[in-house]
Amino acid sequence: MSKLDDIISKIKVHKHFYNFNKKDKESRGILPNQPIEFYIKRYIDNLSDFTKEEMNEITNMCKKIDSTGYLVEIKWQFMKLNYDSTIEHGFPHTFDDIIILRSNFFSYDKKIQFLLLIHEKTHLWQKRYPHLMDNILIKEGYEKVENNMYDIGKVIKKYGAKIIPATNMDVLGVWCKDNKIFHTHYVGDIMVENHPYELYAERIASELSDRLI
Repeated sequence: MSKLDDIISKIKVHKHFYNFNKKDKESRGILPNQPIEFYIKRYIDNLSDFTKEEMNEITNMCKKIDSTGYLVEIKWQFMKLNYDSTIEHGFPHTFDDIIILRSNFFSYDKKIQFLLLIHEKTHLWQKRYPHLMDNILIKEGYEKVENNMYDIGKVIKKYGAKIIPATNMDVLGVWCKDNKIFHTHYVGDIMVENHPYELYAERIASELSDRLI
């Protein structure tokens, strides 16, 4: 089985897609009467391997990142997804231990390419070692909201939050800092503060990519 066949077999049954809420589906252009399998098929149909020339260019960038010593224990693995703003919002992302880059990756300047690679590799590390990431956030002053605190009033009373978390909390959890709630989901029509895992990846990628250019 090829790497592409292997990831396709995982995608077809992966909980990521089956856990979509209403907002998740709307933002991806999934109509109310369409089953999630419709979106999964669209995702799979747009997935492919990089060409040999493209992989050579990516490999050279990865070697340069590895030369800094950053997360060298995390193996680089890639797949390509044709650009479509309704497929995972058009963003690069990770799937299990693979980085999914968009087909327009090479249209960005080199600094942005480095930034995206470092950002997504940081997410792979966060997935593998969530307890280490959580410890970093705690040291930075974040407090994790208990998963059983679905009562809006209790959350506001305990954390003094001006924005409350969605009840469908994902594996990354909900965090509070400076009277703000940080999460990855919508609350009604309001997007809460970006998740601290994402903020951390953005900060590290920005700092490291500056050193590589």
